[in-house]
Amino acid sequence: MSKTEGTMNTKQNLKKHFLDKLYSTVGKATHNYHKRKMRESLHEQFDEVWVRLNNNDATLSEWDKALNKWLTMEQI
Repeated sequence: MSKTEGTMNTKQNLKKHFLDKLYSTVGKATHNYHKRKMRESLHEQFDEVWVRLNNNDATLSEWDKALNKWLTMEQI
């Protein structure tokens, strides 16, 4: 297996893990300004970590931690 094949497989696994966790959450529509802003902020932080991970500047544990924080806020 070449190096690029392993990278593509890892990226596909991350995408599958992300989608599985996203679909398993039960989000609530919130009209609370502060909760909405916190949710948006955590989503942006997760996106930044994912971009850093794709550039090999972040670890999988950082990615997973950012994902969990964002999805936890989605459920509140």
